Amino acid sequence: MYDRPDTAPPHPSTMRRSCAAHLASILAIAVALALGPTSQASTDPEMRFCAPLNAWPAADRERGGYDVDIAQLLADELGADATFEWIRFDDVGVRDSLHAGLCDLMIGMGEGVAGTLSTVPYLRTPYVFVSHERRDLSIESLDDPLLRDLTIGTYQFGTPTIALRNRNLDDRVEFAADVTDEGVDRHAPILEAVLDGSVDVGIVYGPVAGARVAAGAPLTIEPVRPEIDFGESIIQHSRIWTIGVRPHDEALRDRLNAALARRWEDVRSILERHGVPMMDLSRPSEAAPIPDDVLRIGIVHPSRTPAQVPGFVVGEHARLATRIAENDLGRSPAIADSVRIYEASAPTYPSTLRAARALIENDRIDVLIGGYDDRSALGLADLGATHDVLFLNVGSARASLRNPSCFPTTVHVAPDDAAYVRAMVGSGLALDPEPERWYAVAETSYADEDAVHPLEAAVETAGATFAGSSVVDADQLVYTRTFDAIADAEPDVVVLLMDETSQERFLSQADNEEVAWAVTGLPTLASQSRTFLQRFLQVSRDLLRTPRVAAWDPALDRDVATRFAARTAESMSGAAWTTYAAFAILFDAVERQHGPEADALIDAWTTASALDVAKAEPASLRPSDRQLRSTLYLVQPTPDAQWGRTPSERTATARVVDTVPTRDAWPSAEPSTDSGPAVCPRP
Repeated sequence: MYDRPDTAPPHPSTMRRSCAAHLASILAIAVALALGPTSQASTDPEMRFCAPLNAWPAADRERGGYDVDIAQLLADELGADATFEWIRFDDVGVRDSLHAGLCDLMIGMGEGVAGTLSTVPYLRTPYVFVSHERRDLSIESLDDPLLRDLTIGTYQFGTPTIALRNRNLDDRVEFAADVTDEGVDRHAPILEAVLDGSVDVGIVYGPVAGARVAAGAPLTIEPVRPEIDFGESIIQHSRIWTIGVRPHDEALRDRLNAALARRWEDVRSILERHGVPMMDLSRPSEAAPIPDDVLRIGIVHPSRTPAQVPGFVVGEHARLATRIAENDLGRSPAIADSVRIYEASAPTYPSTLRAARALIENDRIDVLIGGYDDRSALGLADLGATHDVLFLNVGSARASLRNPSCFPTTVHVAPDDAAYVRAMVGSGLALDPEPERWYAVAETSYADEDAVHPLEAAVETAGATFAGSSVVDADQLVYTRTFDAIADAEPDVVVLLMDETSQERFLSQADNEEVAWAVTGLPTLASQSRTFLQRFLQVSRDLLRTPRVAAWDPALDRDVATRFAARTAESMSGAAWTTYAAFAILFDAVERQHGPEADALIDAWTTASALDVAKAEPASLRPSDRQLRSTLYLVQPTPDAQWGRTPSERTATARVVDTVPTRDAWPSAEPSTDSGPAVCPRP
């Protein structure tokens, strides 16, 4: 319970349970007909707080409280609406709410507890001596001789009880908590005993006693001293409260600190109105304003939290790549003072949109980096179009996002699905003999996106034969009929147009079949890491002798791969590369003194002859769909390589066997540019 005196366990019937917070699975894009860019609702952004169910006077679902008032004050300062998720403040409650993306802020948290990142403190409050005002008692400290002549009421368990026991103050009553349908109240029995004269003095948590006084109770309160009690054990007779956010959610933490600095007097007024006894606390200062000519870059990623929400591995590599990019700022004096990076951690789709809107509307970012799954990429592209903010899509390969009529401010750093399948066919997957017959197995969402067509077109252009395709459900568990269809088609290669989890399931079953065909899969962002390649090898070592296409590989002899491994003790994955590449082209634009407006940056990139994205070969931006064109690679597992603990050992488990240049001359490389109404996906 984090030793919060004013927080009590709720009755089971009042607890809100949410399993959905754990299930942030990658969702298919829902497509609907719409004309022109999609629009975002014009409501204020949401600040989603978690607050304790039964912690009056700080927070209570029915009565509000000073923390609720402070939350609403800060939300108003930041132009947002405060909403609340009422939870239990313990390890499980924080894990399943804040860390799982159900809320983004926890009001009334101790500094750094439960894996949170803390704001500056907004309240330092003591335990207090409480006596009836008619007694006219004045107690200076726990060592005041007067206490030995008084009956003292306190908690059964708590720091004041320990302090009294350490002093052998035996004339005390340790009160059990009241348990009602509304919850557990540890404080009321002590306060009632003081009021009816059952005890001479009580020791109670200050805000609770202060609320009674503010409501008219005839009580006198004085802070318990010493604040830090150095006796048989070190005891602190005060509490310091902050607002907790997810680890690495630095932009939100900084935004809250600035709001606290601007509204400090109002925060103190709220506390005074609720009768909260306050101890001295340094007033926070607001950071100096950012000059207008500084490029503000916001990144939203699903980095690791104690909740371990699906997608955190990709998000964690994105976060680590951000650290490498920040190092680059120091290496280039020309941009060190010209760029500001705002980082947000958001493990779910709703929290991603909340974080992105706050970056746009509060931090006034010029560029947004993100989209580590298809649904988030679609939502962020829509936000970028609505607010005229450049969005760099670093995760989604879906074709439906790549229509500038729908998303005019989106640039795609992540390669698209069509580029991947063209690379497969154009390289022949380095197989000998070169495959002649190709077959596709597509999940429904990929089939709906017409992902089979680019493969079929590439096969025909290469003079090979497209032997057919099968469509399977995303949650399909058994592929027996699909294997029968493949056997009838007699292909040389089967291409899996599926997400990485379905590919793994398919490979595990194919390994038990007597197959004569090679198999490879569409390289999703999550699958482009040594960890996931090892998972594939564990279910199908023989079939994974077929190379896989990748946007990046840590075995490449590039400086950024070496720096990434040295800084993070990890092999650089595809998600790390797309994130780093986004920063790289932005830093280059700053060095060339291009303006921060979306149109200016897009024009600069589309007219540039070469863009440095940390590969040996330069990249370029295709004007028709704002797709970054860069070299792809064929990656093959190394026979008998052992998985190790170091980045070099893990990198050695696969090697680059071929480089695949961009092939824009192929069919479907250039999207249609007809002027008809755009069919735009909706978030």
